[in-house]
Amino acid sequence: MVGLSPSIALSDLVRDIKQGSSKWAKQQDYFPNFRGWGKEYGAFSCSVRDIDSIIHYINNQRIHHNKCTFEHEYQGMIERSGLEWNEYRLT
Repeated sequence: MVGLSPSIALSDLVRDIKQGSSKWAKQQDYFPNFRGWGKEYGAFSCSVRDIDSIIHYINNQRIHHNKCTFEHEYQGMIERSGLEWNEYRLT
C-alpha cells in the first residue's frame, strides 16, 4: 500500500519499484530463477476508511494465502473491478 501524490504518475512509480526490486532480487540467492517482472501491473484505490483493514490484510497475507492463492484472489479483484480476466495478466 502506498500513498501516491497526484503529481506522480502511477506508471513512473511502478517503473521505479520494478527496477529497484529487480536489481535487488537478481542480487539475492533467494531467487535464482528470477529474470524480471512482467510488463503488466495492477493498482487499486481505496477509501481512507479502509486503510486500517487493508494494512491488517497486508500484515496477514501469509496466513490468508494459505487459504486462497494470490492468482485466485487477483482474478477476483480484477473481475470485481469490472475488468475482464485474462491469464496473460499473470505473466
